[in-house]
Amino acid sequence: MKTRNKLIMGLFASLVLTACDFFSFSPNSSKESSGSQESTTPTESSSVTSSGSEAFSSSPTSSSGSQGSSSSSASSGGNLSATEQASRYDYADVIASIQGTVFPSKGTRKILALPITIKGYESVATSTNKTNIEKNLFGQASDTGWESLASYYYKSSYGQLSITGTVADWYACGLTAAQIVAANDGYESKVATIINGAVNSYKSKNATDGKDFDSDNDGYIDSVMAIFSCPNCSKPVWEGTTVEYYTDENTTFWAFTYDAYTSAGSVLNDPSSISPALSKYFWASYDFMFEGYGSSKLDSHTFVHESGHLMGLDDYYDYGDDNGNVSSPMGSVDMMDANVIDHNVFSKFALGWVTPYVVTGTIGTLTLNLTPSATKGTHNCVIFPTAEGWDGSAFDEYIMMEYYTPTGLNQKDSGAGGYPGNYVQGFTENGVRVYHVDARLLTQIYSGGNWQNGVVTPDIVNNGNTVTVVGTSNTAAYSSINSSFKLLTAIDHKGRKFSTNFTSSQNPYVADNDTLFQNGDVFTFASFANQFPLGTMNDGTAFNYRVAFSNLSASGVTLTVSVA
Repeated sequence: MKTRNKLIMGLFASLVLTACDFFSFSPNSSKESSGSQESTTPTESSSVTSSGSEAFSSSPTSSSGSQGSSSSSASSGGNLSATEQASRYDYADVIASIQGTVFPSKGTRKILALPITIKGYESVATSTNKTNIEKNLFGQASDTGWESLASYYYKSSYGQLSITGTVADWYACGLTAAQIVAANDGYESKVATIINGAVNSYKSKNATDGKDFDSDNDGYIDSVMAIFSCPNCSKPVWEGTTVEYYTDENTTFWAFTYDAYTSAGSVLNDPSSISPALSKYFWASYDFMFEGYGSSKLDSHTFVHESGHLMGLDDYYDYGDDNGNVSSPMGSVDMMDANVIDHNVFSKFALGWVTPYVVTGTIGTLTLNLTPSATKGTHNCVIFPTAEGWDGSAFDEYIMMEYYTPTGLNQKDSGAGGYPGNYVQGFTENGVRVYHVDARLLTQIYSGGNWQNGVVTPDIVNNGNTVTVVGTSNTAAYSSINSSFKLLTAIDHKGRKFSTNFTSSQNPYVADNDTLFQNGDVFTFASFANQFPLGTMNDGTAFNYRVAFSNLSASGVTLTVSVA
């Protein structure tokens, strides 16, 4: 049995924040255009034009995670150019370095869903709720008030991930909520033991070895979704006892994703080629299915968020510190933040779903058209490396841009009032979202009985006592390279610094239409340097590009790039 470092485990074991009383805010207001005005002539949506050379267009190559970078276009000379390139690593590659497992983010994949009956809440364990789980996870969008888990991920991945699954019969764990809380620990070992029992019961009752749930043949079930019958811990009363909201004592019955561990921090199950075992799971209350739309329409928002963790994605909200200070680096508007809208293009890049343009060069002018990321799987995003260049991976530092439209998976959460589960609203207007990504990799070395931070590395290292993790997080305590560095930050056109800390009595900044870059706006580093912790890129280099935005339409936006 192998023991994993709990510090490393913490990077991937994230609690979801989705209760209605998380916070609320007013719907988006219309943004007045500001900044320098610049007009350009649009080219076709797949073209990239560098001054002094011919326009070119081609079909992008597909990204497949651990394959090397591939280019869809080329430019000669030292002029600015952009080529579409895949990442040589995805999250599965990174997490494999610490012997972790993920739910594969591409292909046709099967999930095992396990309804768990908590003693005292048997009335919930009905055939009707089993059917509700089936529809919410694996049904059509029309079966729900929004999207099912399967329909969401098929659309978000541009058809590259098809999720199917089986919902088992209700499994009676024989324990009350209070007994589970009392027996649980920092490794969630009691929860893992309950789910492990449910897995074994399913195999026994159905005379199956479970191999059809192990599509990558690693000896572990790709994904287990355990859905328990008692209310989630934001509810005011359990078994006659008042429970404080969101404390260390009651997060057992929140929603979270974790790996299956014993109370000693060892892996609960070794892999098995004969009968794949439990490894990664998520645990959530049945009542999250009714969080946003009441009892009449099913709601998959929380399940979509937790499935992002199953594939390796981190939370983009800030867990806060011991003094109650909390920031909002993404301004809440993201599926891995406040559980709303489509996944952003960094998440999609790290999961192998998009192939962004990569801008290089030191002279000239580049005209680039982006298509809406909500509906188009090609030509929909661009990255600008730091002055050190790009290492060929999603796990580097760069500026990334996508063209947002309130359509597709964004549409319902961008309507009046936003998502009813927490009142967070997506953007109601078209515009470019600009992100500062710092997903650089960091080695961790096991020495003297402890894990110690090593060095920033462009490559995944796994050679016994050395493993590789993502070195930053949107929570300072987990940002190992530098506690002020964030994994993913939304750059706000209005100038608000989303990574600003607020006390528990204040609300962090929330992104709105003013966050977006629209017609006539210009992005230069100098104009938005206050939103970067060092006043430079995190690697200490300058950002040398000027990007002007024009010709916003339903079909795309024009970016005119020059050297600042």
